Amino acid sequence: MAPQELHDDGKHKEAPTSTCTPPGSNSNPSGAVHPTTSSPPSDASGHRPAAANPFPLVLKFEEVVYKVKVGQATEGWCTRVVSSACGGRAGTRKNKAAALPPREKTIISGMSGAVRPGEMLAMLGPSGSGKTTLLTALGGRHRHALLSGKITYNGQPFSGAVKRRTGFVTQHDVLYPHLTVSETLWYTALLRLPRALGAGEKRAQAEAVARELGLTKVAHSMVGGVRGVRGLSGGERKRVSIGLEMLVDPSLLLLDEPTSGLDSTTAARIVGTLRRMAAGGGRTVVVTIHQPSSRLYHMFDKVLLLSAEGRPIYYGRAADALSYFASVGFASPLSVNPADLMLDLANGMPRTTPPHPSPHHPSYSLSLYFS
Repeated sequence: MAPQELHDDGKHKEAPTSTCTPPGSNSNPSGAVHPTTSSPPSDASGHRPAAANPFPLVLKFEEVVYKVKVGQATEGWCTRVVSSACGGRAGTRKNKAAALPPREKTIISGMSGAVRPGEMLAMLGPSGSGKTTLLTALGGRHRHALLSGKITYNGQPFSGAVKRRTGFVTQHDVLYPHLTVSETLWYTALLRLPRALGAGEKRAQAEAVARELGLTKVAHSMVGGVRGVRGLSGGERKRVSIGLEMLVDPSLLLLDEPTSGLDSTTAARIVGTLRRMAAGGGRTVVVTIHQPSSRLYHMFDKVLLLSAEGRPIYYGRAADALSYFASVGFASPLSVNPADLMLDLANGMPRTTPPHPSPHHPSYSLSLYFS
């Protein structure tokens, strides 16, 4: 698949969008994503204020594959003690196993897509499908020896300049429980913002982030989160974690399951905040999410659905997902949550029994996979 050129003049070529690649199909052994329907870019980027983000960033990934080496046995301390006590006979079989070459296990395969300023991409999939692995790869945090494919940022590979414009929010909040929200943002501003900025400018930046995330009411409350220290709620702590990355004004914001462990109302507030940051601030936002509600799902511009084997099933506009699956024989009631249907398909459990199309129909290989 030839890489498409990305230019900074705002005229970007659209990558393949709505795709369907059944995990068990042999029709595409390379794992490449084949376009089936077109997906125009989101209208959110068209309403982005010109001065909101001086460094808009287009993220594009093509045929991304990540593998790990498994089966490589290592001799631990316990093995050495037992081997020496038994005269070296106990570790004979393990030494033979260690001599065997390690094999590779594919975690994700054939991932392709593009996210533009003002858009928010949600990566859906069952547990163990490789959502966090792909997100970490997009953030430049994986070893290149195990990662193949092409990931570009405004048409360029990952670099120090891109790293400085990238914010990464992990699933678990890592915060000092005895600091207040104001102190947490203020100390982070002192450490991460350039030295050219004065103390007053850094404090103003921290206060602006607190206002943007709705943290002014709890600015003087301790973060908490440990036994014996009362503090913020789960949603407020998550917003503080997002605020730590927002201090550097990132062009690319990556979040690993930001709604995990939150109730539906708090999760909607978090995703709504991310939606405003993308559409209003011209940022490129990518999130992984396990099982969003219908209200959350409709806040996303694009969706990437991963199978349990780490292969792409659908990539395209979130609003087009139901009509796409209906076109390949997997229709669902209008009242169904699109995320529920997509996760059922990813797990191999369709809600409805698909018809039996001819071998020339696009849904033929997909029906074989679920039969």
